Amino acid sequence: MVAHPFEEYLAANGFADDDLLFITAYKRSELNSITFGREYLLSVADWRKREPAAPVSLRATYAGLRVRVEPRIGAAIVAVLDLDATVQVDATQTVTADEYVWRKLADGTGWAAERKVDGSKVFLVPLS
Repeated sequence: MVAHPFEEYLAANGFADDDLLFITAYKRSELNSITFGREYLLSVADWRKREPAAPVSLRATYAGLRVRVEPRIGAAIVAVLDLDATVQVDATQTVTADEYVWRKLADGTGWAAERKVDGSKVFLVPLS
């Protein structure tokens, strides 16, 4: 299992289980503005005990959507998705790069563009 990016941050910065985390959760609206959510105070140990996020199922809306080894346009292509292909993505792995929002496939194959940052093109949508 791939480590959560925040777990990597905690390890790199020497956080111990009894250290406290102050977390502010934000929600992004459809227009990419950020609205305030909730604030949480919990120990590192409690954060590590959390349930892992379940993969999210998405459907390709574009024939020939490329899956790349890294979340960037110039990265090597490792697979190509057909129109209406269903993929599972890791709910914790989203990256914005090269004017795209990228989602990491849950099986570790690589990264696929979910949409353009400006929303003008959408390549992956939730199953309906």
